[in-house]
Amino acid sequence: MSDRRYSSSLLSSSHTDLEINHRILIVDDNEAIHNDFRKILGVDASEREFANEEAEVFGHLASITPQQEFEMSFATQGREALELVSGAFADGRRYSLVFMDVRMPPGWDGLETVLKLWEVDPDLQVVICTAHSDKSWQEMMETLGDSERVLILKKPFDTIEVLQLAHALTEKWSLLQVARRNTKELERTVSLRTRELVATNQRLEAEIAGHKAATERIREQAMLLETARDAIIVRDLNDTIVFWNHGAECLYGWTAAEAVGQNVLGLLYGGAPGKDVQAARQAVVEKETWFGELSQKTRDSRTVIVEGRWTLVRDAEGRPKSIMGINSDITEKRQVEAKYLRAQRLDSIGTLAGGIAHDLNNILQPVTMTMDVLRARLPDPSIRSMLDLVINNAERAASLIKQVLSFARGVEGKRVPIPPETLVDDIANIVREVFPKNIQFQLRLAEGARPLLGDSTQLHQVLLNLCVNARDAMPGGGTLTLSVENADIDEYHAATQPDAVAGRYVVLTVADTGCGIPATLRERIYDPFFTTKEQGKGTGLGLATTLSIVRSHGGFISLTSQEGAGTTFRVYVPVSDVIRPMAEAPADDKKRDLRGHGELILVVDDEAPILSVMRQALESFGYRVLAAVDGADGVRVYAKHQNEIKAVITDMVMPVMDGPAMIGVLKKLSPAIKVIATTGMTSNVSIEAIRRLGVERIISKPCAAKAVLVALREVLEEKAVDDLDPSNELPPLSASR
Repeated sequence: MSDRRYSSSLLSSSHTDLEINHRILIVDDNEAIHNDFRKILGVDASEREFANEEAEVFGHLASITPQQEFEMSFATQGREALELVSGAFADGRRYSLVFMDVRMPPGWDGLETVLKLWEVDPDLQVVICTAHSDKSWQEMMETLGDSERVLILKKPFDTIEVLQLAHALTEKWSLLQVARRNTKELERTVSLRTRELVATNQRLEAEIAGHKAATERIREQAMLLETARDAIIVRDLNDTIVFWNHGAECLYGWTAAEAVGQNVLGLLYGGAPGKDVQAARQAVVEKETWFGELSQKTRDSRTVIVEGRWTLVRDAEGRPKSIMGINSDITEKRQVEAKYLRAQRLDSIGTLAGGIAHDLNNILQPVTMTMDVLRARLPDPSIRSMLDLVINNAERAASLIKQVLSFARGVEGKRVPIPPETLVDDIANIVREVFPKNIQFQLRLAEGARPLLGDSTQLHQVLLNLCVNARDAMPGGGTLTLSVENADIDEYHAATQPDAVAGRYVVLTVADTGCGIPATLRERIYDPFFTTKEQGKGTGLGLATTLSIVRSHGGFISLTSQEGAGTTFRVYVPVSDVIRPMAEAPADDKKRDLRGHGELILVVDDEAPILSVMRQALESFGYRVLAAVDGADGVRVYAKHQNEIKAVITDMVMPVMDGPAMIGVLKKLSPAIKVIATTGMTSNVSIEAIRRLGVERIISKPCAAKAVLVALREVLEEKAVDDLDPSNELPPLSASR
């Protein structure tokens, strides 16, 4: 698509000497939006002519002052935008700003397009143009990250807001480029001044060559930098330290008296410098300067990452004499970067896991329902037993998918009353079967332990994390004790514990007789990524995750430990105010007639196997069924039969038109239409978004046929929402349908 140049004059840059890059890309599949941007950011000929006439009369430009031109390009799809940005980047005519629509079917959406554009040009400023029905701010930030390159513009547009964004962000981009150029120029200047300083030092050394020893001269020169925060180290060509400033004392822990005279390779690299250290030393000898990053050891055996600037120092006769190194501690900076990259990887894993889970749930759905229907039709107990095996394994697969999603995307668990003995019994079985036999296990359950309120999967993870840590603390064997008791915390006790409030708790205690935790480390054990285990044997996330889960349950953790004697973690979880027995199918549900009475049901799903088995299941129980392959097809079928259709069962993720969009259209056609949503996605955001659509039921895939039939009967009979009957067994079908 060719570029066209338009003028805009409502705003002007405050940086009058700054050359602004006004190249803007508008990406939207609606040509009308393109025209809107032309009107907002462009100045037509008639307006310019009127302004010139004003200038002749009044002596200045009243309407268009000052002029700034925006060079706009337009694209209707993400791939087209990527081609424009790539070409502009290659030609050296980069875009500074892109206005990006969110939804641009059938190609990439706006968020995916932005990520691809940033791969080509990371400096590109982005304005996301979104309507109320598009993705939420949280969803967009989960995809794009908390980036200062992104702003949100709500539709419909405000002219002044668009102009302000265009001027501000193109100027921001241009200022960024200028800042980078200035930084590079500054670095070059500093490097030049550093070389000048070295030359000056050499001249000074020549002047006082007959008065002081070489070591004293270097010390006197370096004393000028003694107050520097960076570590300044001077060593001779045999790698013996001859100068060690206060900054080096603070960074490495050794005093100058302890360090001077030591071999720098033995002190900072344990006597075994890596190839990177050897290469750096060779480079500074051959090229006189070296700049880069190195890992070094401190007095307390910590590893620090330093940014080093080394310079070869010559004597008055020009012969190499020593190496001066200025080392800056960048350990924390690199750790933050590593955590950010890890978070990005985890987010990518979560996105991938969500997509895979959706596909797997769609694959399992027809299997589960088909087995369910076949079981109801086949009276032979041996065949039904084999079908039960298939159904149970499908349910196990579905449970596994949910566990993967829970880890990868943080799916929030459901808070329900849990008997504490069920939690510790499960953990006890794992410990007895998996842990080494040299670890003795004791289980203590106080009589009358109250039920706690929480998510069993997450609390399992808490106990398992603590038990694994206890096991690792006893490599030579010991005793692991898991106990449960009640505790009433008063205001005085609560004030002594972080995160604690007064109330009734269940205390889950994990105690070991291992090595204990040093007092110096106890304040850091809950820090993310902090671990004392060997490289590759711990992520540093176990206790951080444990504390996060306990806090989310409204609880807290106390710790007691003694080096050489063991460690005890006490997890306080609030008790449940509601005592609810294990779920059983109500008597009326067990006897409920799930058959339909000829009602017409519209089923919408883009998966042909799901449509087929859903039709068979519903028709087997006396319903009539209309099928649609996507949201658009569903709207067409519903519009034709809306007076007959009693309920709609629809998938949420479909091509052409997805479930939420279709439900919105159906609700406009018939506000009272009953809708049951089925979804393979289980994240909190997606479930909450579906609820806001006004659906009567949400069923997670894969689901049993009975779950659909029960939900359908409840919807048609307008029964209150309640837990579905946990029994997935369908009543047997009679010979006559």
